[in-house]
Amino acid sequence: MMRMFNFMKSVGATPIVKAIDVPGEKLNSLEELFQKTMEEYEQRSSTLAQLADEAKELNDDSTVNFLRDLEKNSSMMVCCCKPFLMKCAVRNLRVCALCRPTNMF
Repeated sequence: MMRMFNFMKSVGATPIVKAIDVPGEKLNSLEELFQKTMEEYEQRSSTLAQLADEAKELNDDSTVNFLRDLEKNSSMMVCCCKPFLMKCAVRNLRVCALCRPTNMF
C-alpha cells in the first residue's frame, strides 16, 4: 500500500488515505487464514491486471511498469502460501478417507 501511495505522489497526484472498516471475520485455523489471504491476493491481482491494461491503453508506461513490478512482488507471497494450502488439502483428504466406513456390513 505504501508503494502505491509513494508512486502516486511521485507522478504528481495527491493520494488521500481514509480509514476503512475491516470486517471482523473470525478465522478458526491457520488454514482458513491462508485461504483468505489467497482469495484476497487473487482479487488484488485481478484489479492490478485491469489497471495495467487501462494504463497500457493510455500509453502510460511508468504506471504499467509500476503495476507489473507490484504484481511480481505480490506473486512471491503465492509461492509461500500455496504449498501450505496443498499440504492442508492432502491432510484433509487423508482424514476424510480414514473417517469413511469401508464396510457397512
